Amino acid sequence: MAALMGALSLPILILNLLGGIAGGIWLAIMGRWDLIGAGVAYAIVGPFAASIALLPSLVFAGPAAWALERNNIVVGGFFALLNLLWTYAVMLFSAVFVFYYAMNKMAYGDPIWPYLLLAYATATSPWAFLAQKDLQAGNDNAGMPVFFLQVGCIAMGLQLAFVGDASVATLNVWCGVPLLIGLFVQILVVVALSRPRNRFL
Repeated sequence: MAALMGALSLPILILNLLGGIAGGIWLAIMGRWDLIGAGVAYAIVGPFAASIALLPSLVFAGPAAWALERNNIVVGGFFALLNLLWTYAVMLFSAVFVFYYAMNKMAYGDPIWPYLLLAYATATSPWAFLAQKDLQAGNDNAGMPVFFLQVGCIAMGLQLAFVGDASVATLNVWCGVPLLIGLFVQILVVVALSRPRNRFL
């Protein structure tokens, strides 16, 4: 998994740095300032909206921390899983919403790539911003969900470019599978970090 993440890091970094700019310039040449404005507005409002959407997960974070501090791995793991499930579900919903919106704004005969590039930047930038804030606060695992979200958005984009199925169900599958893998990896990390604290494991 570490090798895969390392191999994908450079392409994702390039896409993060240049994808939104390239897509925005391309759409500007096409005269699609409405979509550019919507993307910029979402990138600005997105972190605040995501933070509000994640508030219910705090209901699970408190009991998880309380149980893990008392070496109750079962109860702590259960609430930690609920916390992670909520976080990944919100990420999935937001990314699918952005890509679905972008595809429905595409005019007949337009090239799909500028829409996909802008959708990728719009869908991932709020989460990257929040992850950066978490990292500054000392949360070393903050970047993992964002990485798998970025992989999911790339998967959605490739599916849309080469298959063209823009249905909500299909987008959820293509973005959801990488996020499920990310959830599984993060659960393994939580378990690995918890094991030394319990002498019976």
